[in-house]
Amino acid sequence: MIAFLGDIAFYLAALVFGFGLVLLYLSSKEQSKLLKTGAYVLSIIGILGGLCTGYYWVKFYLDGAYNSPWASYALSNHIMAGRIGAMSGTNSSKFLQMQQCMGSVQGKMMDEKTMMDMQGCMMEKVHGKEMRKEHESHH
Repeated sequence: MIAFLGDIAFYLAALVFGFGLVLLYLSSKEQSKLLKTGAYVLSIIGILGGLCTGYYWVKFYLDGAYNSPWASYALSNHIMAGRIGAMSGTNSSKFLQMQQCMGSVQGKMMDEKTMMDMQGCMMEKVHGKEMRKEHESHH
């Protein structure tokens, strides 16, 4: 479902560009500088909007944001990972790896085994396999 948001944004940018072309055609018939200026502005906005939307659509796709059908969950995790990485000055990949562990149990009943699997996955992603073995050994 979330993948369609990028499609819709791209279609809107294409629509703005199309209106810019229509205005450009009308401005040539009417010899109006104001219409011509508006046509160029709309065309440029449409092109930039399409490029920006396309860039972020591909970026989110490669980051795995479309793996979850829940738009707010996937985008908030992606945005939050960027904020945490920016605040701490570190790479946000560990945060995204932790989110993958939490996402793997989403929608499941949180019993003790599921909780242990999620915690073990998080330990492995953040600290490596040795820490996971150490964590599981004391349970």
